[in-house]
Amino acid sequence: MALKQHAIDPRTKIDIVSGFFVAAIGVHTWYGMGIIFSSLVLWQTTSSVTPRAVLQAVRSVRWLLLFTLIFHAFSGTATPLYKLGPLTITIDGVQNGVWLTVRFLAMIIAATILTKDTSPLKLAQGLDALLSPLQKLGIPTRQFIMMFSISLRFLPILSEEAQRIQEAQALRGLNDGNKSVTDRLRFLVPLLIPLLGSALRRA
Repeated sequence: MALKQHAIDPRTKIDIVSGFFVAAIGVHTWYGMGIIFSSLVLWQTTSSVTPRAVLQAVRSVRWLLLFTLIFHAFSGTATPLYKLGPLTITIDGVQNGVWLTVRFLAMIIAATILTKDTSPLKLAQGLDALLSPLQKLGIPTRQFIMMFSISLRFLPILSEEAQRIQEAQALRGLNDGNKSVTDRLRFLVPLLIPLLGSALRRA
């Protein structure tokens, strides 16, 4: 029988995600990374989060993952693998880029399952309970939790607004289609400007 994760204490879920984060950062073998992703798949199948929702979350940060991989590929200092003008792709740079990208991917999947399987209110309550000892030290954890809760409520609105703007621009012929990476980056400008304006109006 599948485990009903919505009934689990949100503090436990936060601890689980924290464990995934620490493991993703600390693991140094593909065997260990395989265990992490297998555990994530098991967690997703026992939650209310669909595989499609996880894939959509990963797709939304695909440019960040790609940038991370490319940046590190050109930042190595070991054996050159390919030269592109004054830039050089190195073997250690590619390896570091792949590892960091996979680590980010594991964190993103874990965070997606947490936020989509737990309501913002319960997450805020769980964080409040976990960080309550810090309040005795004078650390303003309540303000942090309030900002975190507002952000969780605001992100879906921004996502819907971005989708609406993108659809409106597609109707005008401003679609990224199957163009090059440079053209896709240029396409982001007319998307981000109205999105920023909408965010400021809603703030």
